[in-house]
Amino acid sequence: MCPRQKWSTPPQKRKDNMNRYIFTLLEWNVSYLMHRPCDMATPEVLQNPEYANALDERYVEMQEAIRYNKAQDKLFYATGQWGASPVAQQKQANSWRVSDENLPQWDSFIRTVNGLVPFAHQTRPGSYNDLGFLRMTQERGHALSITEKMSMFSFWAAAKSPLIFSDLVSQLDQKTLDMMKNPDAIAINQDDLGKSITFKRRYANDMDIWCGPLQDGSIAAVIINWADVPGPKLIHLSDLGFSSARLKDVWTGTDLGKFKDTYTGNIAVHGSLFLKLTETTPAPQKKFQRFPVETAKIFAPAEVRVVHNVQVASRIGPEGKGAVVWSNIPGGQNKYVDVSFDYINAELPYGNKDHARLNFRRAVITVNDQEKFQAHFPISGMTWNDIAQGFLVALPLPKALNTIKVEGLGGEAPDIVALSVEDPILK
Repeated sequence: MCPRQKWSTPPQKRKDNMNRYIFTLLEWNVSYLMHRPCDMATPEVLQNPEYANALDERYVEMQEAIRYNKAQDKLFYATGQWGASPVAQQKQANSWRVSDENLPQWDSFIRTVNGLVPFAHQTRPGSYNDLGFLRMTQERGHALSITEKMSMFSFWAAAKSPLIFSDLVSQLDQKTLDMMKNPDAIAINQDDLGKSITFKRRYANDMDIWCGPLQDGSIAAVIINWADVPGPKLIHLSDLGFSSARLKDVWTGTDLGKFKDTYTGNIAVHGSLFLKLTETTPAPQKKFQRFPVETAKIFAPAEVRVVHNVQVASRIGPEGKGAVVWSNIPGGQNKYVDVSFDYINAELPYGNKDHARLNFRRAVITVNDQEKFQAHFPISGMTWNDIAQGFLVALPLPKALNTIKVEGLGGEAPDIVALSVEDPILK
């Protein structure tokens, strides 16, 4: 259902219409309702609380119509993207979109993965983030490889997204059919705990690390290869929160063995590892020393704004057009250390078009005016007031006191709130 109702429709008339609509659906024994006022789901509406309220009211009114008709146990209510308004935090829907329509393109998958980052924690039994329809055939010359399809299915399953196929079954090849019927992958999607995997770490142009708990105490993990080349990936179990674990390949059911500290797995181009972890040992908690942006030097046209009484560096452009520079950052270690960033990024792509950032912003981080590193920051929420914490980047800090500079890459960097440096002394 994609109603294009005028915003001026009187609330009581909308309420009466929705009550009649739900009553009719129940008479027809319909069990799944997708409700998306898609003409309203633009970034301008989604991110403006005043405009978003009109969008979200549609969902609230439909929820009330479902309750009025005592249809909560008979009708699965699926909404589109909720906008940035107070009622968005009170949603009782069974599922809600986190990104725009999914397309059979790798860029569309990237956009959806980034779109889930700030909302993955909201998943609970009976209420789920909807990553969109599974697109497994060709559309307008675009199609996913079987490897890319497996990455998509793995991520959808572990995120507890509804697994809804939306293509012609007659156009599916046998490998795709077998993949979509894999019992272990489906079991993780249907796990009674109802918890999504959440974002743990991103290695720019390399891989993403996601994991989340299952009902039996085990852990589901998805590691995605962002690189355009295949090869071995060194997985640090600490990125998943553990120092040791027994690993199982979900797709094959193979017991890979018990591992301590690291595991190396070969991943194809745009492929993934879909793992189940058991016999886990928690990793030691890391300690960090924090440096807010007010301790840094801001180079124009970058500027400081205030969010929730916190200073934030904004308009950090590329190629010398603004920067944030911290001096006297402690180091003196002969290895890479974790540097954690608190940041804000609410840049949403418009519609179904490919977008240069696909729900993330790039930054280049320079250490001691010498080595440069990329970081790709996913969206932090619906507005430019939503602060994300703990985005990790591994950097060398060889001197006793180091300089760290943040600039944009191919566009503006995310707004930066603070950086924190792993302190080995405090471990």
